[in-house]
Amino acid sequence: MREAILAITIILLAAGLSSSPQADKTGRDPVILPKQSQLLHIEVNSFWRTNCYILAGKRRQAIVIDPGDELEMVGRDRYRATGEHAQRIYDLLQQHKLTLKYIVLTHGHLDHIGAIGFLKERTGAEIIMHAGDVRDGYAKDTHMFVDGLPKVDRTVIDGDYLRLDGMVLQVIHTPGHSPGGICLRTRQGDQPILFSGDTLIRRTVGRTNFRDGSGDQELLLKSIREKLYTLPDSTIVYAGHYPPTTIGEEKRENAFVRP
Repeated sequence: MREAILAITIILLAAGLSSSPQADKTGRDPVILPKQSQLLHIEVNSFWRTNCYILAGKRRQAIVIDPGDELEMVGRDRYRATGEHAQRIYDLLQQHKLTLKYIVLTHGHLDHIGAIGFLKERTGAEIIMHAGDVRDGYAKDTHMFVDGLPKVDRTVIDGDYLRLDGMVLQVIHTPGHSPGGICLRTRQGDQPILFSGDTLIRRTVGRTNFRDGSGDQELLLKSIREKLYTLPDSTIVYAGHYPPTTIGEEKRENAFVRP
C-alpha cells in the first residue's frame, strides 16, 4: 500500500553484545552515538524503495544519509526529482526541530541522491561523499537529472571520521557496487551499528552489472569479506534498501557472499 511505502518510522537503537571495534591511532575507538541521539528513517522512492536515515545529536544537529526522492522519467536515462520525498524528509527535520548540517551520500546512484538539491537549498547543509563517485565535482549520476543537482562540498576517504554534535561515524570505503561506495560505522553504548548503503543488503548485495562498467563484483565481495564481515556479529546493519539485518545474520544466511 502507498501508505506503507511512505511511512516514517523511528528506529530504536537497542543495547547489544559488547564489541571490539577498530581503534584509531590513539588506541581508542572514537565512534559514538550519544545516549540522547535519535535515528529516524524514511523510505523514499516507490520503485527502488530506498532507505534514507537521519541522525540527530544532543543539540538537535542532524546528518541525513542518502536522501533520495521520487523520480519521474522524462526520457531515456533522464529523470526529474519530483520533490515528493524531499519534502517529507524536510518536514521530518522540521517536526523534530532538527538543524541539518551534513548530507552524506554512501554512493552516487540516482535513487540515493534525488533530494540533495531541495535540502541544500533550504538548509545549506554540506554534501559529503567519497571522491570515487564524484564526476567533475558532482555525484556520479547527476547527469541523469534534467534539472541538475548541486556540487559535492567535501570528499572523504577510508578511515575518515565524521563528527557532529557529539556523534562520530567512521567512513569505510567499500568499492564494488560503485567505485566510491562507502559504509558508515558507529555505535551506541555497546551496540555496534553500520550504515551499509548498497554494499551489503539483507540476504543480498548491491548489483554490479551496470552499462557504464562502474560495477565490480569481485571487488564488492572483497570489500564485504575484508571490511564488513570483520565487524562484530552483533553489528546492526541499516542498508540502502530492505529491512535491517546484522553482520552475524549475513555471514550465516547471505548466499551471495560467504565469509
